[in-house]
Amino acid sequence: MLVNEDIIVHGDRSDHARYLVGLAVASILLAGTTVLCLSHQRELMLAPVSPRRKYYMLMHLFPFVVASSCWCQVAAPELAVGILLVQEIWEALALHFFGLTIIDLMGGPDTTVRILAQREPQGVFGRSRWCVPPCCCAVALLPCAFRDGTTVFNDAALQKMLVMIEQYCYVAPVAASVTTLLDFNTHQRQVHFEGLFQVELLMQLLQSISMFCCLQALFALYRATHDVLHRFKTTSKFLAIKTLILLSLIQKTLVVWLFHTSLVPLPGCKVFTHADAATRVQAFLLLAEIPFLQALVNSAFPLKELGGPVKPATLSGWLLPAYPEAPK
Repeated sequence: MLVNEDIIVHGDRSDHARYLVGLAVASILLAGTTVLCLSHQRELMLAPVSPRRKYYMLMHLFPFVVASSCWCQVAAPELAVGILLVQEIWEALALHFFGLTIIDLMGGPDTTVRILAQREPQGVFGRSRWCVPPCCCAVALLPCAFRDGTTVFNDAALQKMLVMIEQYCYVAPVAASVTTLLDFNTHQRQVHFEGLFQVELLMQLLQSISMFCCLQALFALYRATHDVLHRFKTTSKFLAIKTLILLSLIQKTLVVWLFHTSLVPLPGCKVFTHADAATRVQAFLLLAEIPFLQALVNSAFPLKELGGPVKPATLSGWLLPAYPEAPK
């Protein structure tokens, strides 16, 4: 139940005007991200049809999905939990497809096992060789298939690694769906019950542990194959995806903390809560950063890695329909 201190009341014309200005700026940022994304998607479609092209195109859409989600949160913060469901599903898929991309670039599961089995005696899977923030602090608490001193890397180890990555694709939608349902009952139907906060906290904890397990296995796979796949910019791909995820998490935490310690009124509706205000500010900040991240993602997923033709260098080449080159 909301108390008076949790409610911000505004509704004059100046507030509404500022809200419209903010929404207009958010729309411009979304439009810029859309142009950057769709122009590069068009280039990727020039490549021959293959699983790798599908992985590249789906991962490349991740910043655009986040930007669309942020715009909806700026426009209607009360619907943020439901909108975040789509964003979190795409986040899990992006991480999963990155793992599949590494396997594909290595030449398939059998080739991956053969190459990594040769590299394992060098200690590439030791704990101290993959621990990077924010995962390093949770290493001792997570199930790990890659112990120091391991001398054999086989199909079972690769399958366990892929399962640790893929499980986030199932846990994230379930946890986000439960949170969405609880939020709908609380804010729309005004249904409250004992232990609501504990259930939401449990879902967040479950999702966080699942994500850490996914990142643990994903970074172990990335680190072990980095030298072999250096020409495919796997570092840029991993950093581009992980940066967007971490920015969202860090900014959300900081903004929510600030809004719980001080009153920062925002225009846009006559009565809304601190949580709505925090959601709107966090979404707007992330939306302002996404065009730069989309440009980073564009460079991390070049067309030449898919065996396609050289991308068009002129503006008219971007705007006109794309057709594959005729064979010579």
